Amino acid sequence: MAKNILVIEDNADIAHLVMVNLRSKQMHVEHASDGTVGLDMALTGQYHLMILDLMLPGMDGLNICRKLRSEKVYTPVLMLTARTTELDRVLGLEVGADDYVTKPFSVPELVARVNAILRRPDQYQSSQATRSSSSLQFGELRVDPGKRQVQLGGINIELTAKEFDLLLHFASNPGRVFTRSQLLDSVWGYGHVGYEHTVNSHINRLRAKIEADFSHSQRLGRMMEELFELVRLDSCESVVFSEPFSMCELVQDVTQKFQFRAREKSIQLNASLNRRAPQIYGDIAMMQRVLENLLENGLRHTPAGGSIIVGVDVDSGNVVVQVADTGCGIPAEDVPRIFDRFYQRDKNRSVSNSAGLGLAIVKRILDLHGSVIKVSSEIERGTTFSFRIPV
Repeated sequence: MAKNILVIEDNADIAHLVMVNLRSKQMHVEHASDGTVGLDMALTGQYHLMILDLMLPGMDGLNICRKLRSEKVYTPVLMLTARTTELDRVLGLEVGADDYVTKPFSVPELVARVNAILRRPDQYQSSQATRSSSSLQFGELRVDPGKRQVQLGGINIELTAKEFDLLLHFASNPGRVFTRSQLLDSVWGYGHVGYEHTVNSHINRLRAKIEADFSHSQRLGRMMEELFELVRLDSCESVVFSEPFSMCELVQDVTQKFQFRAREKSIQLNASLNRRAPQIYGDIAMMQRVLENLLENGLRHTPAGGSIIVGVDVDSGNVVVQVADTGCGIPAEDVPRIFDRFYQRDKNRSVSNSAGLGLAIVKRILDLHGSVIKVSSEIERGTTFSFRIPV
């Protein structure tokens, strides 16, 4: 069956060149020379691929791409542009383009990229059928490789070929974490080296589609973001940029940031600071992340009317930090596992937005600082996390 291609290009000579070569490959090609007209045609969703110029009368290519994605039209887009800077290419990929070719271009390369995009669904379907025709189930999320179908709570979710490939890659490798470069190699293939940013935009589009029907699926996006953070922290590229700073001032800033959320939940949030605590050496951004994750955890498990206290004190040449809440507490048998990745200690926690990674990130950051996170807890009385940083 012939593939339907839409070319939105205002240069008549270039448009003619592209159309002639694609039609010679038995493709059905339509053309628009104005951005507004092209957008109206693209919104019908009847095309297998769009070749989109950036500089257009009526509406430019970036805005066309943004409009299509906001209208839930996920037809693959190949950007055709005279702009050659890295920023321009990255921007095109970020707003939802699937590939790009810069002018002047090689016709054989353009045709090769078009064919690569068009055959990608067939390649994935064939490879998945060879490996397994079984559906993959993760809670309410069901991925069917053979039919290239995704359902959430029994409702079909429409994904582009690239979005499905990305989701299937994650689903086929449960428990494994990937860097953006690894995802580009596995899902995007050639031509995208150095454009790891585009992984974010595709993950965001995946989240937007799922969140449109199920708000609790925000957990999926958060989990992906935290997975990437753990990958960075575990890799040899992770560097602690130590500098002197006041833990008291940092705690004061972070608790102030969380005050609004605490008031919304009718939780009293206070800081108990020993202003004589000396400065410490550490990565201030990482330490801020530690405090934020511990406060997130406290707010999640403390009921209305409860309290959270963040304390800073000095003991035996160390600055001691404590985050104590009056929440539900942790069963003694669960305490040794709460810093494990993906661990969720009870059924109440599974309905939250927690992916079970926040405390794992806390532990890893403190490991990098040569510190140890400790926890004490009593059921229905609360939990206290504490750590020490040498002066």
